[in-house]
Amino acid sequence: MFLWGLGFLGPCPAFADENEVLYMNVLGGIFLLVGMFFFFKGFSDLRKKRLIEDTPRSTLRAMAPGEVEVTGQALDWQALTGPFSQKPCVYYEYSVEEERTRTVGTGKDEHTETYWATIKS
Repeated sequence: MFLWGLGFLGPCPAFADENEVLYMNVLGGIFLLVGMFFFFKGFSDLRKKRLIEDTPRSTLRAMAPGEVEVTGQALDWQALTGPFSQKPCVYYEYSVEEERTRTVGTGKDEHTETYWATIKS
């Protein structure tokens, strides 16, 4: 089907009617867009794969600061429920923030300023 969509198989464009040529062009364009999508998605997946491969693995006691993969088992723990995913977990951390504005200064120097305020964490 791929070769037919590119025009290598099927009717010769010189003898095909306009509908067949239009159909082959549209199909070829779709193949091109899908191919480009998977080409660039492959680079994203490759970057993620290399990040996972390059992340050092250690136990909890020997954990270095920064990004590490921790191995081991959680023993004698009571499952927590994640506040947003509602899935069981061992640990979670979250912060809910709200964007706010305030007026700062007086007279000519008065202006508004935007900041993030933590509502719940």
